[in-house]
Amino acid sequence: MTRRGFRDPFIWRIYHSTLFLMVMALMWMVGIKYKQWLSESDLFQIRKIEIEGNELFSDQEILDMGGLDLKADIWKVNLNKVGNQIGGQPFIEQVYIERLFPDILRINILEKHPVALLQFESTFYCIDREGLILPSITGKNYDLPILSGNFKGGIHVGSRVRGNVIGQGLQFINLVLNFCPSIYSQISEVVVGREEGLLLYTNQTTVPVWLGNEEYVRKIHYLKAILVELTIQEKFSQVRYIDLRFGDQVVVGIKA
Repeated sequence: MTRRGFRDPFIWRIYHSTLFLMVMALMWMVGIKYKQWLSESDLFQIRKIEIEGNELFSDQEILDMGGLDLKADIWKVNLNKVGNQIGGQPFIEQVYIERLFPDILRINILEKHPVALLQFESTFYCIDREGLILPSITGKNYDLPILSGNFKGGIHVGSRVRGNVIGQGLQFINLVLNFCPSIYSQISEVVVGREEGLLLYTNQTTVPVWLGNEEYVRKIHYLKAILVELTIQEKFSQVRYIDLRFGDQVVVGIKA
């Protein structure tokens, strides 16, 4: 090709188009070979599956839920599908799965956790914020508020508690967690089903606190202020009861 012909715009476009197609064809062939290598190489066979955050379920149970095994290729694991299968279990809140190349899968489990112990017929059941009865971990000491009362009906793991009586006590505990979590650990027991309304016992000398049937948010803030003041003045041992049932009036009964 003459120098003049090479400079011709039409020839120049053909040259560049041909060069572009050759590069694209080469990249396509390389991509095919690379994909074939990824699918056939033992380098990406799963060697280890790390599972964290599971207490209610064993590692093997988590693997069975997700349909996972150590013979799979890390590229062929559908993370969304596995996450949905594990996360679909009633006692699991959230699942996060990631690939750690070349051969490790990591699964982080966030299980639903109890906020109270429901006392029913001399047995204690773990209950979450939504009223779901959770499995108890053998040997674990649950330092949680107790929900007690004359409950009726049947309760079993995996069911949700029913009825206004239980719901009232659980609602109160959720309000404490939402508005004054600092006093949550100071609650020993919440007794529901009484005509006078909720009755609460504190952890310190089991002081009874009458709460009534309404305006719990306001009363929770009152209770926080009272507990702080009694702690500062070291007068818990002198308190016989606390009554918050009468509007803005706070009654603190002192031992004679």
